[in-house]
Amino acid sequence: FKRSARAYMIQAQAQRQLGRNDAALETVARATGLAGNYGPAWLLRGDLLWELGRKDEARRAYVRFLELEPRSRDTSRVMSRVAN
Repeated sequence: FKRSARAYMIQAQAQRQLGRNDAALETVARATGLAGNYGPAWLLRGDLLWELGRKDEARRAYVRFLELEPRSRDTSRVMSRVAN
């Protein structure tokens, strides 16, 4: 599952770089649908939702990321967003 989820992640990151955050969000939803325990997908979902101004949804994605990857290098950044 993670290999397919990772492929979706690569696609979503490319879409994000092109400024297509709505498309990237749809693509990352496929990644989390395939591999619900894949932390990087939840992080990217949170970041995309945050950038789209959907902060409550972003916080939920970040909480899931923190559950899966509590020792990530992104933990402090994510925790500050969850607290805001």
